Amino acid sequence: MKPGVYVHVPFCEQRCYYCAFTVAVSGTETYEPYVARLIREIELSGFNEYPETIFLGGGTPSIIDGGSIERIIYSFPEGYSERSQEANPRRG
Repeated sequence: MKPGVYVHVPFCEQRCYYCAFTVAVSGTETYEPYVARLIREIELSGFNEYPETIFLGGGTPSIIDGGSIERIIYSFPEGYSERSQEANPRRG
């Protein structure tokens, strides 16, 4: 059985009253430095077998751009069978 991986993306547009997670309500200029450091941590971790599942959660991972999500996913060894992500769609 391969491991599963949880990736915490802490950004949100607002802090919800029910949330107990570590989140940051901050500008978009903070997203790229976080993603770069996250990818570096994955590289330094020595994680060398592909995870069976990758789950992005935390704040609202869908708040960062798709290219950043793709870079995070591809920083793990290839071969995962499922990827899922929390999202909080805006209401119009």
